[in-house]
Amino acid sequence: AVTGTATDSGGAGLAAVAVSFRRGAGNYWDGDGFDSETELFVAAAGTAAWALAFADANFPADGSYTVRARAAARS
Repeated sequence: AVTGTATDSGGAGLAAVAVSFRRGAGNYWDGDGFDSETELFVAAAGTAAWALAFADANFPADGSYTVRARAAARS
């Protein structure tokens, strides 16, 4: 699992957190493999404390991966 915490400095509260995975300098995770040239985000569970189940088997090879998380504030 990938986990983290988020805060909203504006005070409106958090609406959602989403995560993207990129293999090296190549493609992004699209739900079943690293096949997307465009960054795609997967919804995480929770907001201030969040988690996303992501199996080790999803990483097809040794090497570097970039994980990015973004949080959206309530409007």
